Amino acid sequence: LDRLTTITRWGLGGRISTGKQWISWLHIDDFLAAVDHFIDRPIDGIVHLTTPNPITNADMMATLRNALHRPWAPPTPEPLVHLGAWLMRTDPALALAGRRCIPRRLLEDGFEFAYPDFADALQACLGEGLSGERRTS
Repeated sequence: LDRLTTITRWGLGGRISTGKQWISWLHIDDFLAAVDHFIDRPIDGIVHLTTPNPITNADMMATLRNALHRPWAPPTPEPLVHLGAWLMRTDPALALAGRRCIPRRLLEDGFEFAYPDFADALQACLGEGLSGERRTS
């Protein structure tokens, strides 16, 4: 989130490539609650730790711009994503490929998410420092 907020504040928070990539995401509080849930009620096998509401890259970036009070930003074409990924020493596939995961097993086991909606989760994160400490101003 820190990299996304930084580039959005710089005016580069447009959709990436087509913007149709699905982003599966999870608020840290829900991650920690899910770990507690597993301790209390173990689930065998693979469990997807993600919110039940994935979002497209285009919608995610629009929501982020809105939360940061930033105007429309131009889309980032794929070649620029590769360059930016190289500069940031990360994998461009993280931005260009999407995964639409749903936590079916967690939901079936009765887990309730505190932040199932991206806009609410984002607002909660932006109201805190990225280290998790509450901002006072």
